[in-house]
Amino acid sequence: MLKKKKYLTLFIMLSLIFLLPVKVGAETIISEPTFSVPAGLYTEEFDLTITSDVEDASIYYTIDGSVPSVGNATTYPYANPIKISNTPLREKPSPFFSGTVIRAIVVGPEGSISKTATASYFVDNNIFNRYSMPIISITTDNANLYDNSIGIMAPSNTKNRGKEWERPIHFEYFDKDGNLQLSQDAGIRLHGGASRDWAFKSLRIYARSEYDEQTQFEYDFFSSSVIPALVNSGEKQDDIITKFKRLLLRAGGNEGTAGDATFFRDALSQALMTNTKLDLQAYSPAVTFINGEFYGIHNIRERQDDKYIEDHYDIDENEVVIYEFTYEEGTGKQQPVISSGSESDLEFYNTLLEFITKNDLSKKENYEQVQQWLDIENFVDYQIINIYGANRDWPGNNCKAWRVRTEYNPEAAYGLDGRLRYLVYDMDFNFGLYNMRAVNMNSLADATKAGGTEWPNQDGSTLFLRKLLENEEFQTYFNQRFLDLLNTNFDKDSVITLIDQISGYYSNGAIEEQKTRYFLLHDWHRNIEAVKMFIDKRPAIVKSHLAGKFKLGKMYFLSIGVANETNPLGGKIQINTITIDGNSKGVINGVWKKSYYEKLPTLLTAIPDEGYEFVSWSGASDSTEPTIDASMLYNDSGDVNLTPIFRLISANGEETKESATTDYENDNIDEALDTKDEQKQSNQNNNSTFYIISLIIITALFILVVVSYVRQNRKNNHS
Repeated sequence: MLKKKKYLTLFIMLSLIFLLPVKVGAETIISEPTFSVPAGLYTEEFDLTITSDVEDASIYYTIDGSVPSVGNATTYPYANPIKISNTPLREKPSPFFSGTVIRAIVVGPEGSISKTATASYFVDNNIFNRYSMPIISITTDNANLYDNSIGIMAPSNTKNRGKEWERPIHFEYFDKDGNLQLSQDAGIRLHGGASRDWAFKSLRIYARSEYDEQTQFEYDFFSSSVIPALVNSGEKQDDIITKFKRLLLRAGGNEGTAGDATFFRDALSQALMTNTKLDLQAYSPAVTFINGEFYGIHNIRERQDDKYIEDHYDIDENEVVIYEFTYEEGTGKQQPVISSGSESDLEFYNTLLEFITKNDLSKKENYEQVQQWLDIENFVDYQIINIYGANRDWPGNNCKAWRVRTEYNPEAAYGLDGRLRYLVYDMDFNFGLYNMRAVNMNSLADATKAGGTEWPNQDGSTLFLRKLLENEEFQTYFNQRFLDLLNTNFDKDSVITLIDQISGYYSNGAIEEQKTRYFLLHDWHRNIEAVKMFIDKRPAIVKSHLAGKFKLGKMYFLSIGVANETNPLGGKIQINTITIDGNSKGVINGVWKKSYYEKLPTLLTAIPDEGYEFVSWSGASDSTEPTIDASMLYNDSGDVNLTPIFRLISANGEETKESATTDYENDNIDEALDTKDEQKQSNQNNNSTFYIISLIIITALFILVVVSYVRQNRKNNHS
């Protein structure tokens, strides 16, 4: 009998343990409150009820973004449904469009407190057309932002950096259709340099375990954008990145409050380089609200740090070194700083810097040594996009580079070979910001000027390009690559089409509210047209700068016949560093016609499609060699017209009986395996259901036995 009582007591104690609320520290954690209407966008007002499954509990809520606290003047006891309408519940009316943010807690009868539930509501009869953009809602105690002691946006605190100046927030993300995709607690910091002091600020959002069980922002923000977030190297190359430890809400840098802002100059600059060796920041614009009030148009971007490199190259972030470059006042000498890594990592860069400074790079062996330390393709593309865009805040500013901490390994996956690679960011000065006359600017001269001591082209900031241009091989590659990009990625008609696509991400409603809040913005559509004018004129101007500096001789037009709907051709053509076909930028009616220079080698290689072979060239050459130099064909008579001739050598796409049978059999095998997997999954589901039902039955029987035993025991005691 004693043994039975012992087991009964143990069972009851275990049951009570599982039924009691969990205690963490001094506070008991109970279920958070439930809102009758989920956070979101609504066209009509409604009554919001807040409930709790905790018996005899009290509910408290706030409307100012603060965490509810019993006894606080801004915390209200919940008693009746809350009216949510297009007139927000605010302590002070806002002159800007606002939503309503409700934060609520449950307080149990014994004083235990739940986690805070947060929901943002935006009510307007035209809300789904008002923005047609994703919406970000940031909720936090106003003191975290504006208090003179702890507020990160208080004028006296904007220069403060680091973890100690990170504040807790609740982060919500609604897609452009108004669906809530993310709702989690996170941290917030300011981002940027001089722009920290401006009214409209860039922000960083951090996902951490100290804030929420969700330690990443798990959502595909960027795959439908002109700059997607993709893995750049390794087995996962081209996989879409959908998990982010931090997000950058970028206010446009210098564009943030500029009268001639487009809000996308940097994004446009990076979007032009998506098929290059540059590491780009994925991009998606959104409207940001803080504590329910319209704050402005942010561009959601990736932050380029060690975690960014880890995500894009599938490598441990601890193996990543990031350098930032500053320049000594008075001399303009480079002063590299470790942004991520250890001080010992400076040895690699200082070795490279000293070698380039002291050696003659026109010598082949010296240039080859530099190639083992520096990714030349990346470096050239980095120079080109800034020179083409006439970036007047560069090269002596916004300069970072990275490498993996390893010895040079030419066999490694791209990016992991130990060489230095430059990062592009903050190119807001591109395309004539503040001064449309910059379209005529000789950025090439500025980027190669020696002896500068002041921003933006100190001597140290131009050193690498100046020294490398001493080498004939590098100089040829630099010019070829620049002209190739001017003729494809920077093809003016293609760029203008891209501008129209990007500007379509922004709604007129959001633009007008941005203008109302920050005043300085002029006519946004006119600003975009000004950028298009820049794009239209810039290629010819840059080509003249190249031809003048490097003495490239006369310009000629190279016309290449490519595949089109009526002429499949049977192959592609590589021109120096690019490959063109019927779908390439700049192709019109099956002809790709662009300008090159007589004294610059322009190598064409015919590349047959599968099932075809190269026969010869036609036009200016009838050579049977697949690779020819178009510059050797130029004469004063005019353009160089060429078309490769390919010949079909097999029935392209036609399968043999054997291969068709094999494919059929493989299909059957795949179907069988799929069926087997489905059956296995079904069995697993059935087994899970069986175990759950069995557990319920056993538990019920056990309780019946216990009850029966207790009753019998009482009966025996009474007798």
